[in-house]
Amino acid sequence: MSPGSGLLIEELRAALARMETALDAIPEALVWTDARGVVEWCNVSFERLAGRPRIECLGQPWSTLCALKPVPGGEGVFELKSASGSARVEVEESEVAGGSGARVFLLRDVGPRLEMELNLRQSARELEIKNRELNAFSYTAAHDLRAPARQIEAWGALLEKGYGASFDERGRELLGRIGESARRMNSLINGLLDLARISSARVAPAKLDMSRLAAEIAATLAAREPGRRVSFTAQPGLAAEGDETLVRSLLVNL
Repeated sequence: MSPGSGLLIEELRAALARMETALDAIPEALVWTDARGVVEWCNVSFERLAGRPRIECLGQPWSTLCALKPVPGGEGVFELKSASGSARVEVEESEVAGGSGARVFLLRDVGPRLEMELNLRQSARELEIKNRELNAFSYTAAHDLRAPARQIEAWGALLEKGYGASFDERGRELLGRIGESARRMNSLINGLLDLARISSARVAPAKLDMSRLAAEIAATLAAREPGRRVSFTAQPGLAAEGDETLVRSLLVNL
């Protein structure tokens, strides 16, 4: 063997060693089998998944090292049983080019991801239940408070109309505060009722003309309080995506 050939062989060995080190570093399990399904090579992640050292995996049918069973309802997910226990994995399979029948299998442990997704779904269900309970409480409380608040406002208006002239300045000021407080309470109650109705409705995202929405809301508010002098401008052409009812409620309460 010439010195040049020896050097080339050493370089090839070093390149193979670097490649194997890189393949051992990835978290997915990799298995190379021949046409009969016998393991010819595997990485460190497969050793951990199979629960056996690499030397015991080589030469074994890979199906005996890892028994796979489809998980009901889990598309592309398998229950894997091996010497190390069980795990839930996704499996990808590829045929090696060249027509030898060799195949490469990639196994990805998705157990932690599935557990996280399950926890997220459970948290979402619990949050939905709590939101429904909160909305029901808000609606009930607001509905029960509406009648007393309206009565306070109505009695205050009657008192001012029938006896306002006999009050001194301080008395009329206090009477005005009672009426203003009652109106503010009615406004808050109506806001709670609107929030309960909006929160229980299905969200329907759509493209929105924010400039038009803002102009409509400004016109409505101006009509409610014609005595207030307010200057309003909105840049034309502003667009967004969202539920129009929710966005409108947000802008009204800014």
